[in-house]
Amino acid sequence: MTVIVDGPTITDTIEQSPLGEVYLTPDQLGQIVYTKYESQDPMLSDTMHGETWDDQFIEMESVGITEDMGCIVSVTGRSKGEVAIAANGEVISNEAAEMREEASGSNIPRFNAYDFRITKIEKTDGPEQKQALQRTHDQQRAKSEENMFDSISKAMSQAVIAANNGGNMAPSEAQIADYLASLAPGQRMEIIASTEDQIEEEPIDIEGLPEAE
Repeated sequence: MTVIVDGPTITDTIEQSPLGEVYLTPDQLGQIVYTKYESQDPMLSDTMHGETWDDQFIEMESVGITEDMGCIVSVTGRSKGEVAIAANGEVISNEAAEMREEASGSNIPRFNAYDFRITKIEKTDGPEQKQALQRTHDQQRAKSEENMFDSISKAMSQAVIAANNGGNMAPSEAQIADYLASLAPGQRMEIIASTEDQIEEEPIDIEGLPEAE
């Protein structure tokens, strides 16, 4: 259910607000954002909220708030009385339910209906922190791949030097790329994992590199 109202939407207000509590207009605070039904049967529900029902969310589709917006949304539901819900999902009043029960001889379950309204929105820097974490991860990944390239280059160089009794014959980037392409995905991941830290100064043994499958 999407809530449609005149004036600025709640998402517009959030986008224009600084971090902290978002100022909401009386109309926005008065919007019913969703309705929830709590069973009156203790065999079906282990909670009884009484006149009010408080809850919190980090996203609310009915008003367009997504997790990426970094909001903590507080809501309060107020009881609007008992209703019945028929087998087909139809919500009916107690009076209508009693008439159907008399006609059919079967009971219709009762629920307490709550209309929920937003009481507070706290805007956090969650999205910025998430982006910063992703940037750090990408940088670490790039460094690991750079270290992997260097490790393979050193190992291949040592193998070439040993085979030719000395001499400087470092492999080209194309040769290293061909070697990586020849490996299975799992082998490439093992090499990346092994080069998360800076390359050590000790010589790298060519035997430590996996053979292509």
